[in-house]
Amino acid sequence: MGLGDLGISLEGVSNGVGKVEQDELSDDISITFKLPDGNEKMHMFKSGHTIAYLKVVVEQEYGHPVATQALTLNDKMLIDPMSLLDYPAINGAVVVVKVA
Repeated sequence: MGLGDLGISLEGVSNGVGKVEQDELSDDISITFKLPDGNEKMHMFKSGHTIAYLKVVVEQEYGHPVATQALTLNDKMLIDPMSLLDYPAINGAVVVVKVA
């Protein structure tokens, strides 16, 4: 039994991601990290990036290990598996990087 037998088509789908999903993943989002030393650094991300990905960027760019980070927006902790799409207020916002 093939996909056609089930009434399923892969037409319009590339790389396992549909057009709408590709558009959402490609939106640019500006985030400013407020680092523990008080410096603020702006980065551009895609709306589909996860909070875990942001933590990896902070580790690579500024040397704070992922395991020691807590990212917050308006004093609320951002959760690792969530994407930037899950936080509509994040575009252009300042995300505070807390290090334990």
